[in-house]
Amino acid sequence: MNPARSSAPARPRPITVDAAELPVVEIIIEGAPTEADCLRLFETLNQICESGERVANIVDLRGLNPFALTPAIRQTAARAFFDGIDERRARTICEARITTNALTRSFLKAFDWITGPKWPCALFPTREEAVAWVNERVETDSPMREHSSSGTFAISAELHDLIEQMAR
Repeated sequence: MNPARSSAPARPRPITVDAAELPVVEIIIEGAPTEADCLRLFETLNQICESGERVANIVDLRGLNPFALTPAIRQTAARAFFDGIDERRARTICEARITTNALTRSFLKAFDWITGPKWPCALFPTREEAVAWVNERVETDSPMREHSSSGTFAISAELHDLIEQMAR
């Protein structure tokens, strides 16, 4: 064993996903996630939804360093978001996001604009408020609910194509 390697602490994962209490999925994003972290997040969410489970996400972004979100990371996250979107759109009840950072809120609003309509999303300053909101939606969830198929989805698809072109 290399002594230099054993003394270095392992890099903590900036994104953790806890699906132990489905349908609630708790996601914590801290520090500076990499492109690989973003890909892993959406792969994990896709796997949960592909299992047939309904999900209600609580995304804690209070520890995120928004200055670390480079254009490449933002583009990767947006592209990864679209992989498996149909299944996630059908299976996701809602998403509560926790942050008090104005820059993070701005990034989320831009991300929502780029990704288009999906499921009910809301911002909260505390975990308690986010959990209460999610619990209300889970209690009233109907697995047969339909999403609007207005022209907004067409805009979302056009933005997806634009992001793909920008990534090349």
